[in-house]
Amino acid sequence: MTDATTGTFRPLDQPDRRLPGKTAVLVSGHAPEEQSRLLEALSRAGLPALPVVFVTDKSATLTLQDLAACPHATGLHETAPLPRAIVLSGLQESQLHTVMAAYKACRLPPALWATATDTTASWTLRALLDELQKERQALADALRRPQG
Repeated sequence: MTDATTGTFRPLDQPDRRLPGKTAVLVSGHAPEEQSRLLEALSRAGLPALPVVFVTDKSATLTLQDLAACPHATGLHETAPLPRAIVLSGLQESQLHTVMAAYKACRLPPALWATATDTTASWTLRALLDELQKERQALADALRRPQG
């Protein structure tokens, strides 16, 4: 996770520490069948009460804090032409690890991952997705460059 004061990454090594924002898992770019699989995996992992919001094309213009305030299963079974992503808000670090393991257990295609921060809470999901895609591309480009 990035430290907002220094702009540097800090390890997620305090299981009881809570991430910024209202507790929610924001999911975009997943087909209805994948959405159901993810909900089932979270329930099996011991997180059945964790609010999960499935972002639609229309709701992608809401801020992360507004999306996190939506009721559980908002957007379920709807599809949207958005990048496949998971944004975690307000979870304890231990829950973050459990969500990631549950996602991996679903054997779903890779997704962009992010945690909400004090800075990104006021961003729209669409803006965050754009930034995540730019970061992914920059990393891929850097990895393709020959080492000097």
